[in-house]
Formats: sequence, C-alpha cells, structure tokens
Amino acid sequence: MSSPTTPTDAYGPRPGRMPGLAVATAVLGTVALLTSPVVAGGLLGVLGLLLGPFALRAARRTGAGRATALIGAALSALAVAVAVVMAFVLVWFADRSRDCYQYHDVGPWTRCVQQQFDRG
Repeated sequence: MSSPTTPTDAYGPRPGRMPGLAVATAVLGTVALLTSPVVAGGLLGVLGLLLGPFALRAARRTGAGRATALIGAALSALAVAVAVVMAFVLVWFADRSRDCYQYHDVGPWTRCVQQQFDRG
C-alpha cells in the first residue's frame, strides 16, 4: 500500500476550499454582465465561457466549486447575449440618427435626433 502524497488523496477534497478556476469564472461572468451594456463585457464573457469547461473539470476533480463554475459560465453567456443585443441597438441608433452627425453641440444634436425618431 502506497502512502498518499497529499492530504486530499487520503481524505478526499478539503471542505470549504473553492477552486481558483471556478472563482475566476464567476468573477469574469459577473464583471462581464455588469459591463455588457457597453459591449466590452462581451469580450470578458467570451473569456468566462472559455474558462468555464476548465473550471468544471477542476470542480469534478476536486469535488468543490461546480455550482460556482456553472453560475460563472451562465453569467458569461448572458453577458455575451446582452453585449450582442446592445451592439445591434447601437448600430440601429447610429443608422437612425446618421443625419445628425453634422452637429457638434449637444442641444442641436438632441433636437435633430428627436426629429429623426418622431418622423418614424
């Protein structure tokens, strides 16, 4: 009988210890969702989605962090979806208000945009 090399080999996973990849996935997913309205969160969401499978594999191996990794991956996916929708909204708005880009002051630009949207 060989002696165990680490305490986790002899006694199973240590309770209360969260794998770093699961935490990183959750943090990336949270930050990505918070910044997805400015589209940059979509890039962080993609990183969270790429990191998710590695976090799940580590959670399966250690027995801890599965829920955190799943939540992080879900938040990352939601952030990517929100960023894609926001990108479409920004392109749509830019197209609708393209005649107003000649104005360099906020007041005339705002009136022009309102007129563009009032026309239908």
